[in-house]
Amino acid sequence: GQGHAKDAISVSRLYAHMTALNDQLDVRVGRMPNHWGLGMLFNSGDHCLDCDYLNSTDRFSLGLRIADHVFVGAFDWLSNGPTLSPFGHSTGQALDAFTWDDASQWSMQVLRIDHPEDIRDHVNQGEFVSNYGLWTMMRKQARDLPASYYETQGDDATDYARALTSAVDLEGEERRDGTFYIADGFAHLYHGAWELNAEAAIIYGSFVDNGLSSEGTSELYETSATQFGGAVELLYHIDPPGEGAQFGLKGGVASGDSWVGFGAL
Repeated sequence: GQGHAKDAISVSRLYAHMTALNDQLDVRVGRMPNHWGLGMLFNSGDHCLDCDYLNSTDRFSLGLRIADHVFVGAFDWLSNGPTLSPFGHSTGQALDAFTWDDASQWSMQVLRIDHPEDIRDHVNQGEFVSNYGLWTMMRKQARDLPASYYETQGDDATDYARALTSAVDLEGEERRDGTFYIADGFAHLYHGAWELNAEAAIIYGSFVDNGLSSEGTSELYETSATQFGGAVELLYHIDPPGEGAQFGLKGGVASGDSWVGFGAL
């Protein structure tokens, strides 16, 4: 019989990981966990027992280790938009309905992350250990479906795509010209039984969208956005880090949305 319209199994992670040149070269491709720093902006859900959600991404990345640092370049397929059912069968594998509404991301990472055993050895010798990283991203989307589609349609765009091929006056797309720049940096500092972690991020960009003018006509309007946030974590380890009990103090701040009532500062 016919099953549910959605897949019974949803793939959360499926990726390939290859290292070469004595682990100096790192190549990854597929749907993989997405985590950075303290997990403030991107959290894979692997670092806490009470995490109910996770971040995964479709990515191709190429990393190179030089002078105790790792340099990573990556390309992410952020979103393909609505899908369609080929040949009109709802039980078939859904395909990307439109290639021109996709959103993508280019990014570069520079980080230093030591092995936990190396950190423990240096700390036991009374030394300071610092780890850190900076991730810069550029997200783009050139075009998108009009707002009228999302108001009346769901994730399945089969009927809408069929209508576009036959209707002359149907509005099929609109300019988005969306470009966003994101920067996220983190730092870890270890000394004795103390551990200090911090992360800060900023998002800046703009996009255009259709709106109604004072005369009631449809016009394109450009909207810009700037957001920032930060988090800090101070830990005191009773047992060696990662092996037992600890006391912690955590705090954070975020700009929120500029719309009144949505966290505006």
